[in-house]
Amino acid sequence: MTKTALVTGITGQDGYYLSQLLLGYGYRVVGLVPPERQSSIAKLGDLADKVNIYSVSLTNAEALTQAMETLQPDEIYNLAAPSFVPASWDDPLGTLDLITGTATRLLSATRQLGLSTRFYQASSSEIFGDVRSSPQTVETPFGRKPLWCG
Repeated sequence: MTKTALVTGITGQDGYYLSQLLLGYGYRVVGLVPPERQSSIAKLGDLADKVNIYSVSLTNAEALTQAMETLQPDEIYNLAAPSFVPASWDDPLGTLDLITGTATRLLSATRQLGLSTRFYQASSSEIFGDVRSSPQTVETPFGRKPLWCG
């Protein structure tokens, strides 16, 4: 049986490479792309014909739940984030909702539907702040302040 992986942020660099990897493992890859971002599908280039695109607003809990019910994913990879980081500074609450809200809505839908879906939440090494060694691992403690705090 073919596994289905849902990928948010599929049109970004990480989404592209992740999709390529998952396709190589024989997964059915479905990208959740907001209606206003449909033009960004062209960024997938050669993968555009190999993945499925599901148009859904990542900020709409009901629509995400319907998508999850329809697609019945085995795995979710949440890579949703602003595509242009400086723009996130102009809308910090919208950015927070996109990143953490999407994760919360996807996890809530998984629980509500009784799915046993595996979930991966992407993040940045910036969460570790000012670290004493690299690379970071699951054992790395959080630093005293994030690097972006100056």
